[in-house]
Amino acid sequence: MPGVYTVRLKANGKVYMQQLTVRMDPRVKTPLAALQQQHDLALQAYHGREQAMASMEKAHALRAKVAGNAALEAQLAALEGSGGRRGRGGAAPAGNGVHSFSQLANDFAGIFGILEEADMPPTEQTISDLQTTIKAAAATNAAWQQLQKQVQ
Repeated sequence: MPGVYTVRLKANGKVYMQQLTVRMDPRVKTPLAALQQQHDLALQAYHGREQAMASMEKAHALRAKVAGNAALEAQLAALEGSGGRRGRGGAAPAGNGVHSFSQLANDFAGIFGILEEADMPPTEQTISDLQTTIKAAAATNAAWQQLQKQVQ
């Protein structure tokens, strides 16, 4: 986003700081409010993917702890998304309509890519897709919490 930023570099025990000004490309005619909305939505998608990937790693690590318990291993594998891949690289749903962390990570990444393609206002379809993916992530996180309780 356009604005004044301070860049800080730490090297060999020293800290160097410099202010810089970021200006919008004069060819971009999109209003600042629309660019801010695009930025905010892209940040939501970025953090959603980040959380899905971290949870996927935790589910994978937990699978190692429950080795030998086929039922829990299968539930964790489905939630992780380590099963067969589908569509544009997304994993199959984890069951009961819950998306796997792998699928969520891919969905968030796709939305992020769309938002970052151009300096234009987000489309209603992109906004709707992000809201749907956020809701799916909430359902997956709830299932993940329940599964963690079973393991402990």
